[in-house]
Amino acid sequence: MRALLLRNISCLLLLLTDVPLHAAFEFQPASARAGGVGDNFVAWAQGPEAMFWNPGAIVWNSGIGVIGGCDRPFGVSELRSGILGMVIPIGKVVAGIRIEDFGFALCREQVMDATLAYRVADRLGAGLAIRILRLKVEGSDSANWTVFDLGVKIVLPERVRVGVSAW
Repeated sequence: MRALLLRNISCLLLLLTDVPLHAAFEFQPASARAGGVGDNFVAWAQGPEAMFWNPGAIVWNSGIGVIGGCDRPFGVSELRSGILGMVIPIGKVVAGIRIEDFGFALCREQVMDATLAYRVADRLGAGLAIRILRLKVEGSDSANWTVFDLGVKIVLPERVRVGVSAW
C-alpha cells in the first residue's frame, strides 16, 4: 500500500513540477517542421501533419499521407512518446485517423481520433475531429474524455494563410 501511495505521489509531483516536463494532454510536437516554427502551426499545417493542429487543414494533401514517430522526450529513458497518423482523400472530402501515446510505467496518456474535412472552396477547408483522450495513473482507474476539434484554414494570395482551431 505504501509503495502504491509513493508511486501516485511521484507521478503527481512530476506532473506539477515547475520544470515544464509535461502536463496531462499537453501537446507534443508531431514533426520537426512544426517545432521549427515554435509550434505555431495551425495556419501552415497540411496533410497528415495537420491532424495534430487543425482538422480543416488536412484537405491540402495530394494522395494518401502518413506521419509517424517515436521519441524519448527530455532525455528520460523511461519516458516514451509515439504518434501515428494517416489521411485519405476522397474527392473534396479527406478522412484521417491518428493515435498518440505518451508516458511511462506510472502515468500514460493516449489519444485516438477520427477526422473528416471538406474542401469548401479552392482556398477554404473545414474539418471536424472526434478525439478520445485517456489518462491512466497506476493504482487508479483510467479517466476518459471525448472532445471535438473544429478547424478552418483559408489560403490567401501572397503565401498568407489563416487558420483557426478550437476544442
